[in-house]
Formats: sequence, structure tokens, C-alpha cells
Amino acid sequence: MNIFCGELCGLFAEHPLLLLVTIVARQGSAPRASGARMLVLPDGAVMGSVGGGRCEAESILAAKELLAQEKQGAANGGPTRGLLLDVSLKGANDMDMLCGGNLTLLLEPLSALRQDGLFVEARGTGERGEPFAFITRICEQESTSAPSRGIPGSTPVQVERSLFLQHGGLWRQYAPSGRKNGAPSDAALVALQSRASAEPELLALEDGAYLLEYFPRPHRLYVFGAGHVSRALAELAHRLDFRITVLDDRPEFANRERFPSCRAETLASLGREHAAAFLAGCSIGAGDGIVIVTRGHAHDRDVLAAALDTEAGYIGMIGSKSKRAGVYAALREAGFSPEDFVRVRAPIGLSIDAETPEEIAVSIAAELIQWRNGRPKQHGFILT
Repeated sequence: MNIFCGELCGLFAEHPLLLLVTIVARQGSAPRASGARMLVLPDGAVMGSVGGGRCEAESILAAKELLAQEKQGAANGGPTRGLLLDVSLKGANDMDMLCGGNLTLLLEPLSALRQDGLFVEARGTGERGEPFAFITRICEQESTSAPSRGIPGSTPVQVERSLFLQHGGLWRQYAPSGRKNGAPSDAALVALQSRASAEPELLALEDGAYLLEYFPRPHRLYVFGAGHVSRALAELAHRLDFRITVLDDRPEFANRERFPSCRAETLASLGREHAAAFLAGCSIGAGDGIVIVTRGHAHDRDVLAAALDTEAGYIGMIGSKSKRAGVYAALREAGFSPEDFVRVRAPIGLSIDAETPEEIAVSIAAELIQWRNGRPKQHGFILT
């Protein structure tokens, strides 16, 4: 979502009115899960995807009509008028969408005049590594306006989006430029306070429907080594919404010019002492990953020793099986037990016969996605 917020803020400079399509509920099989998003530009161009096929075709058709209608309302400061769209994915006649499930999509006009401040603040919050949430009130409207005519399953709605930030463990509504939307109901705030899942939830409460979108702290990724693989991985992982720090002892490698999309820092050395000191100041937890792709076995060994002293949820080290055996043997002599290495993914990345730095980066990124999505690791073992 942090990447999405950044792109959205950039688009507002050229397009003061955009249409956001969000999957807010899913039943049965579908190509995308709740939370998938797509932006529709005024000319019908799209960014992102809600699964292709019929659901996107119907969404784009309705979005173009809704954007045309919303221009006057946004200019006059009126309420945001959107649509809830129910799409069935059954049957080959539905553009070959054989999934068989059902999707509910929210079509929400976004104007730079009314909502730019919300997404700018959300982007900055995510970049600082802090959680944020949107609570969007959805009220059904009696309407015969053009966007709902001829589109089966569409319901005209009024949409009111609010941004919430955490302060001292409590959620508080963000009010850009001193303005404040109507506060959501107490029940919606209680639901947010106990929220743990990042999947959006459409709540049916006494005072209406609310879309609850919680965005936890982004997964942080600490990449030791600033060579070719690191450079390719940093660019890819940034697009996947990881918050990345690249570390090396060579300033000509670890710098902003080589890594424009992430933080790059130079350490005094890649020895265990300096790596451990840096990691100790980062409060490494289960939502953080450490990637070890330095230029030498000795550096990899020392950084791995420092990584094993943290609570990182992901630790991966590049290299062959023979290199792994040698590194593990050296660390056992230094006091680590065979059980410590069960946490390590080495050789790093999913097995796809990768050879080039770019291919290796893809294999590592795929394994990081697997870890972030809660899939058990495939190759943990103990070497005795």
C-alpha cells in the first residue's frame, strides 16, 4: 500500500480526479483476494489489477461513467458518490472466468482537492515504518444516475474516507489542514483497535457499512552486501513494498546513486562486531528479514553470526551447499548449535535454477513473499 500511496500522490499532479477500485469482499474462488486495488484514469487507462476478465471490464466501464459524473460534485465540494459492484465469476460465457466465485468491488472517486492530504500522510507514515489505517463509511444512496443504469449488481453509495494514525498505542483520526470528516462509529473504532489482519473487512454495523483497511508496519529488509545481486533485489523488493536498508563497508557501493529506492549505509566493516552493533539498534523482530549477499565467505559467516543473535523472522544466505557446510562448521566452533541453523535459508531463494543477478533476485524475492504471506519454509534442516 505504501507503493500505491506514492504512485497515487504522483498521479494527482496530472489527474486531479481518479477512480479507485478495491475488492472489499470475496466468496469462493477468484483470481485476486480482498484488498487488491486498481486505479482508473480519466482516459480509461488502468494501474494495478483486480483480476482481469469480466470484473475489470465491468469496473472500468462503470468507473469511466462515474468519473464523468463526479467531476461536478468534486468541484462543488459535494459528497463522494461511488458504487458497490457485485460480480459473478461463473461460466465460460463470462469472458472465460471459470473461478466460480463472487467479488464485491468498491468504486471510489478520489480527488486531489479532497483527499490528497490523506494519501500524502499515509505515504509518509508507511515510509517511517509506522502502521496506519483507513476507515471508509459507505452509505447506500437512492439514485438513478448514469453509472448504475445498465450495470447489473451495482449499488450507488456515498463514500467518506478517513485516515487513522497510531499515537501511544491508540488510533486517532488524521485531520488534514484542520478539516475533519465525520467520526466513524464507536463500533468501527473498536474493530480497528483489535485489528491484526491486513486483509480489508467490510463491516455491517448499526449505523451503516464501513470498510476497514489496516496497514501494519511494513516488513523491513536488511541486505548485507551492495553488489549486483543486492542492487537487483533492492529494486524488486521495493516494488513489493518491503522497506529496505542496504549495508556494505564500501561507500562507493552503498550509496544513494546505486540504491535510489531504499536506504543505503556504510559500516566500518562487515565483521560480526559491526554487523551486530547495527542490528542491535534496529529492534529486529519477527516481521523483519536479513539477507546476506556479501562479497566473501568470511563476511557472510560473520554477518550470519550477528543475524542469528536477533529475532529476525527471515534469515537467508547466498552460496552453494558446500559453502553452507563450511560456514556452519565454523559457527558451530564459535558456539552455535545445529538447531540454530534451522532458521536459515541457505542457499537463499526458491530453486528456479537462477544464474544471473536478476534471476537470483527473483528467486530471493519469491521466497520473501512466501515468508511474508505466512507459508512455512520448505528446506529447514539441521546439519550435524
